[in-house]
Amino acid sequence: MRKDSIEKIRIRNEVIEEVKDEICRTHVNGGVIIECFQIHNEEVLHTPDFIEENAAYFMSILTSEDIKAAIPQLYKGCHSYFQPTFTPCCQFTVDGGIARSIYCGGAYERFYGTPKEAKKLAEKLCDVMFEDRLFDIEAYKTNEAWCSWFYDVAWDDTWFIIDKKLKRFWLICITDTD
Repeated sequence: MRKDSIEKIRIRNEVIEEVKDEICRTHVNGGVIIECFQIHNEEVLHTPDFIEENAAYFMSILTSEDIKAAIPQLYKGCHSYFQPTFTPCCQFTVDGGIARSIYCGGAYERFYGTPKEAKKLAEKLCDVMFEDRLFDIEAYKTNEAWCSWFYDVAWDDTWFIIDKKLKRFWLICITDTD
């Protein structure tokens, strides 16, 4: 991937901060990263048709210099990468997957609210990310640790959400350990 094909966008929004704060509260030994990137090289938008090719596709983006420079805490001390398999997610269930991570919490802490409140918070986050344009996005998820920032236990999640209309993608990484 050529340099400068992806650029981090600084989106300041109270919902993003609320989700980050809640996940940080419940994932006390881990953390959360929620970032948005503008895609300048349209080749990035062409996701592979075959599951065998998707690990290489996502790793070419996740290990690009643009992403490493934009999220240094994700790569600090990381000398090797693992090629996870990202599974396509139905656009209608992205908020539910994020709500599950919010509600279930990490190793030691749980969400204080109800499942419905966790779902509402995840819905608000999805509204910030892609509004009601479900057919403009492609969503992918893995529970595999693909770099050493993750603890490689039960609380690892990475979402890669591509917004084809706005030529952006969102990266959400969550981890914790006991």
